[in-house]
Amino acid sequence: MMSLVIPISLHTQTEYPLYHSSLHWLVLILLVFFIDNEEQQSQQQTFHPTFALRIFALLIPLFTAIFMLTNLMTISKITQYERSRNPDIRLLMDIINPLVFQDRFDFHLSYFRLGVAVQTDNQQELKAIIDWTEYTIERTPKSYFYIVLYLAYKHNNQLDKAEKLLEHARYLYPKDGQLANIDKQPNSQATKTISSAQSTAQRLD
Repeated sequence: MMSLVIPISLHTQTEYPLYHSSLHWLVLILLVFFIDNEEQQSQQQTFHPTFALRIFALLIPLFTAIFMLTNLMTISKITQYERSRNPDIRLLMDIINPLVFQDRFDFHLSYFRLGVAVQTDNQQELKAIIDWTEYTIERTPKSYFYIVLYLAYKHNNQLDKAEKLLEHARYLYPKDGQLANIDKQPNSQATKTISSAQSTAQRLD
């Protein structure tokens, strides 16, 4: 009976299946129920739950269901934003629960802010983006945050910092295609994203 849950148990040691897939969570719950149902003892005792246990028995499944439903909505919004040829920032603004995908949410939001700041030549906003991204990289050194910081340095006329940062980022992520070509393609996807961010901001105004 216990061998039924071994695949999912091993999966949790290498990835986050219960965060990424509601189906994994549902299967695990059903397997645990099945094992418990098959192995229950014939001797039974009456259990009188306290008021607190009754409340938690209702609230925990309720909040879990709400969390997973809002997480599914987040996945849908972020995926739609990433696949769109002209991303609309309002898709991200509609997200209620970005917790599981906080890094991707922060990246797209900061990239949009960067695009608007570059197009409007807002140096104060560029400085704020630089400060935020530097702090974020200390905690979450993802390659896409290095891209945001590199572009922010570049448009803030901190070219030496930009080159040093790009060199360090390429050392950390030698196989990242965007980092490899970001300083070689002036009409790259980054430039297109910046332009679309400005047009979206104008529509929101």
